[in-house]
Parts: sequence; C-alpha cells; structure tokens
Amino acid sequence: MLTPGQRHDSKPVPELLDGLEAKALLADKAYDSDKIVQAAQKRGMQVIIPSRVNRKKQRVLDRHHYKARHLVESVDALCLPIEVGELAAQDEQQVTRRSDLAA
Repeated sequence: MLTPGQRHDSKPVPELLDGLEAKALLADKAYDSDKIVQAAQKRGMQVIIPSRVNRKKQRVLDRHHYKARHLVESVDALCLPIEVGELAAQDEQQVTRRSDLAA
C-alpha cells in the first residue's frame, strides 16, 4: 500500500490488520504506537516492535525474531526500486504526452 507523502506509513496499519491471520507483527520503532500494538494484540499477534525511548512502559523485545526483519526489508528493497522506477517512467511519459499536446 502506498500512502500519500504527507501521511506516515503507520497510519493505515490497524485497518490493514483486519482479516489478517498472523502469529506476529514485526516492525521497526516507527510503528510503535498504542493503536498498532493494541490492534495486533487484539488479533492474538505477538508484537515484535522495539519500544520508542519515550514510551513510559517499555515492552520486552524478542531480539531473536526481530533480527529477521532485515530479510523482509532486503526482499522489499530488491523489488521496490523496479516498481517505483516503472511508475516514475509512466508518469514521465504522461507528462511528455501532455506537453506535446499543449505545444
């Protein structure tokens, strides 16, 4: 899911968890919010998200499982630039076509 540039990627997470069957939710500190944690726990998921430093009650982090996060990000990093590059090329073609029409 792509979110608008002015909206943080974590905002739609609680809604995305609806209907998702998973044993755990693995994410980085940026996703440490009460809404996300509560939504995951409500669905019986283990929350593997490091607590932000300003969280009053720090959660215990399963460091063994958290280390696996890089595997997901590595796969994502391999796929995402191609997709984004294709989208950018399509947008550039649209702009070129429109500028040709205006001339």
